[in-house]
Amino acid sequence: MAGTAGVLDYDDCWTRLKTHDLGRVAVVIRGNPFVFPVNYLVHDDVVVFRTGEGAKLDGVFTSPSVALEIDGIDPATGDAWSVIVVGQARMITDPDRRAEVEPRMPASWAAGDTPFLVEIHPDEVSGRLLPGPQPAT
Repeated sequence: MAGTAGVLDYDDCWTRLKTHDLGRVAVVIRGNPFVFPVNYLVHDDVVVFRTGEGAKLDGVFTSPSVALEIDGIDPATGDAWSVIVVGQARMITDPDRRAEVEPRMPASWAAGDTPFLVEIHPDEVSGRLLPGPQPAT
């Protein structure tokens, strides 16, 4: 039986973020929104992703804030869920921080060189739960 629509609490949002590693980063480039898939890691209450040069990297640092979104479906209930992290992006440039984070990063699905590590420092973390398909009446 499907659940009911609702808001995920803060801890549940972080649990879902920590148990997944594929999401989408949203940035604004030249006044237009763009969304890019990324493999990510939660480390020290920030979200870290790897990227190469290009539009995504440019957008991360020209947007006033960025968002990371993940979602999924509970196979047992059919309920869908979504978690969004909104915050400020910063390049990891400190060698010690990079050495701490890099070995824990998931493998990147992106082709090509992805040498930059970017962390999102959350200003807001929120989530929603949406009920699965309802039986016809």
